[in-house]
Amino acid sequence: MTDQKRRQVLMALGTAPIAALSGCIGDDDSTDDSGNGAAGDADSDSADDGGNGISELDEDVHPTEVLDESDLESVAAEVDIHGGTQGTVRVYHNDAYIELSAGGVKTEEYFIGDYHYEVDPDGCTVTERPDRDTAAGLFHTDPFREVDPDEFWVTGTTTYNGEDVYVVETDFGSDVKMYVSSSTGWRVREEDSISDESSTVWEFHAWNEVSPIEPPEECEDPQDRDTDDDDDPDDDPDGDDEQIDGDEFAEMLSFQEQFRGESVSEDAHGTTRVQGRVDGSDQYMEIETPDGVGEVYIVDGTYYSVFDGECTIGAGDPDEDGLVEGRPEDLNFGTVTPLGDDTIDGEPVEVYEVEIDEVDRDHETETWYLDEDGFVRRIEAPDFRNDIVWESVEPISPPDMDCEEL
Repeated sequence: MTDQKRRQVLMALGTAPIAALSGCIGDDDSTDDSGNGAAGDADSDSADDGGNGISELDEDVHPTEVLDESDLESVAAEVDIHGGTQGTVRVYHNDAYIELSAGGVKTEEYFIGDYHYEVDPDGCTVTERPDRDTAAGLFHTDPFREVDPDEFWVTGTTTYNGEDVYVVETDFGSDVKMYVSSSTGWRVREEDSISDESSTVWEFHAWNEVSPIEPPEECEDPQDRDTDDDDDPDDDPDGDDEQIDGDEFAEMLSFQEQFRGESVSEDAHGTTRVQGRVDGSDQYMEIETPDGVGEVYIVDGTYYSVFDGECTIGAGDPDEDGLVEGRPEDLNFGTVTPLGDDTIDGEPVEVYEVEIDEVDRDHETETWYLDEDGFVRRIEAPDFRNDIVWESVEPISPPDMDCEEL
């Protein structure tokens, strides 16, 4: 399955009002591919794309009054994507199956339990299922999940395949028209159009009648693979990959009141470098950003910032904007995995992969380097690196200049 087609299907099922299986399957859900096209032509009883045959309502009806798929635990759909791709989607509780065919090539994807299976002409690939809170992980597909229900409106009523349906529409992000059964509150058809060259039509059926989804027979059982990996001594020659509880890891850490630190971080604006020292609750930092160089002093709980020769008091939070995240007992660690040994400045350190539960972090794991006494010498993530030297530092005083209260 090409990345483009897969993104289209996942977007159609998971990311916005164009969620095709919205509401199905409780909290986590699955999804399918997407594309552009018309999966099936509406029959003579259904409304056409121009809205002909749609009867206006006598009074306003809110979309939540007619569209409710909270009791839908499984469903199937035929998908037609503009450009010649057709497919089938089946959802059963939190599992999903997607089959797409284009240019005579068929690809299949299975999202079952903790695993993602992908079958194409080259064979079968098994990987861990992506985070279900992401589009790739097939999160719950409530049509109102990311768009306020007030962004939808009920256009009117018509018939589709002989069944009375409401027509629900939105233009939030893309033009979407849903045909919703007046008897069940479930969608029977959905038309998504981002542009003339990007449209998808879904024909739903088998509501609450889909059988459990089984892994493909040609794929290796991932549990067998995991067991084999665990038994391979080459993967863990020292037996160091046993995980550590976060509270236990916190007890391993040492801390002292004085140290120096240097950090380098990257973001869309460029590189930021911070050098500084810490003396108890007092801190000093020299900060170099793409916009220039400044200084920060945190002394006796007061935050001073110096930039372009001017000093301001109160431009930051002493508890949140300092050089350190806090003492070990102030941090929340998830699971910790030992990775082995290394050296920093010629000194031996032990390396750990650490899950971070702090809500203000932009990443889920960090790599921590601890010396033999439990002092953190380095913390790394894809977007930053912090180096720490534990030594005595000179006292920190406020900047010797006039400062203005913010």
